[in-house]
Amino acid sequence: MLNFIFIALGFLLMGLGLLGCFVYKIPGPILSFLGILVLQFGTEIEPFSTTSLIICAIAVIVCKILEKQAPKLISKIHTFGKGGKIGCMLGSIIGIGVIAATSEWAEDIIWLMYLVGLVIIPLVLAILFEFISTKNWTTSLKSGVAAWTHYLVNTLLQLAISIYCLYEAFNSMGGNL
Repeated sequence: MLNFIFIALGFLLMGLGLLGCFVYKIPGPILSFLGILVLQFGTEIEPFSTTSLIICAIAVIVCKILEKQAPKLISKIHTFGKGGKIGCMLGSIIGIGVIAATSEWAEDIIWLMYLVGLVIIPLVLAILFEFISTKNWTTSLKSGVAAWTHYLVNTLLQLAISIYCLYEAFNSMGGNL
């Protein structure tokens, strides 16, 4: 019974980690890695090798370093403010809602819904929110694209690491469930 609770908690943390890839305030890869640690040390199964744990830990650390350095690199293109960040975050949440709402009837064009939901809506809202804060279309376009670039780079990096942690969990737990 206790094993089941820790397995459920571990996978819940990894699910929250996936959500954290799209929402700024939730530390996605860290939660995914905590989920792996809960599975490793909270259960009697111990499904992960030391190598897998070290690779996941290094990937999370590198992700967090790059997450802190990306704004400095992207600001060389153009600076962006809170409006762009908020627009991207709201756009990704709305985009996930669009994907969830259209997944039933848009099975043939689901790739288009992913493109609209996770790329176009955050870009449009980043530009719009930057315009609301700057009142200048030229500046808001540059700032919005810079904020969106930051969002896209961070999201893809976090998503790759969170999916890798989830993959390792399913791969390692496959024979032990």
